[in-house]
Amino acid sequence: MAGRTVTLRRRAALAAATAATLAIALAGCGGDSNEVTPQATADSSGKLAQLTPVKITMAGKFGSVAPVLTESTYGEFKKLNVDIQTEIVKSSDAMVLLAKGEIDAIFTGPSAGLYNAVKGGNEIKIAVPGSYQPPNNKGGWWVSKKALGGQEYSPALLKGKTLASAQGAVGASVLGLSQELAKANLKITDVEIKTLGSADIATAVINGAVFGGVLTQPFNVAVEEADAGFRFATGAPDSYPNTIILFGPSMLKDPAKANAFVAGFLATTRNHYQGDYVNDPQRGPVLAKALDLTWEQLKDVPADIWPTDPKFPPGYVKAYEDVWRQVPGTLSYEGTLDESAILDLTYLQNAPK
Repeated sequence: MAGRTVTLRRRAALAAATAATLAIALAGCGGDSNEVTPQATADSSGKLAQLTPVKITMAGKFGSVAPVLTESTYGEFKKLNVDIQTEIVKSSDAMVLLAKGEIDAIFTGPSAGLYNAVKGGNEIKIAVPGSYQPPNNKGGWWVSKKALGGQEYSPALLKGKTLASAQGAVGASVLGLSQELAKANLKITDVEIKTLGSADIATAVINGAVFGGVLTQPFNVAVEEADAGFRFATGAPDSYPNTIILFGPSMLKDPAKANAFVAGFLATTRNHYQGDYVNDPQRGPVLAKALDLTWEQLKDVPADIWPTDPKFPPGYVKAYEDVWRQVPGTLSYEGTLDESAILDLTYLQNAPK
């Protein structure tokens, strides 16, 4: 099985190194991001004067990035003269491109690296929440029945155990884990995180090679079919979005373009991603094609929820900061990051209601 054990301190060091790499990369840009100037203009409806490209990246083709992947069919962005250009890019590489202004936005999740980059002075903002988990979503932290060895699960059993996550201790899913640990007065430092790919996590849970791990859909299916485990915690509270959209300087300094993008995004989710769109005979096949799946394969995955009036929950920024603060060295700064430094609600406030 691929992968290797990475202790929390080692993972924290890697996170700090990533942040340092980002800072070095930006230092070598010669202030490129400061040269970005507003280019787009819009009419009173928010439609841009001319077709304007918006480059947005994501780590892969997932349902949680559906609105931009299905633009060629629905065309809500194009109605506002926004030309969506998507590319799959590794998150760490995408952050550098975003901060340099070479791409406009990223579909991603919160991370310690993001907080460190913002605290370091990089022009990056969380601008829009993505989708939310449906009630029947089975993604999150799963425990291995084999590792339990017949014991009844309780949060206290997590102490000293090895768990697996694709992001280690610096990703978003540690928030849900920390809340589960707190039920037994434990912290993130009371467990060890093994960094594995999603498919390998499923195998490790089935074989009992780890006590538990983060399983995203559809990787939980193999564990369920083998009756080898069950979910014991979500990756985050239900009121927290699965993904977020980050804006870099090329959007932050071009408000007309940014506002048009958000308006197109909301038009897509409001008009095409309400209800059980996965099983809808018109909309389901469109999404399946965008995800390189058959419609039959897609039907096994519960439809994400796309609120018509999306909001970030109170304390969103600090909740992640508090859990990452539990692991020494993960955050490269002291004190608290001001919410306004990393979260910009302007674009949601300007969006059509």
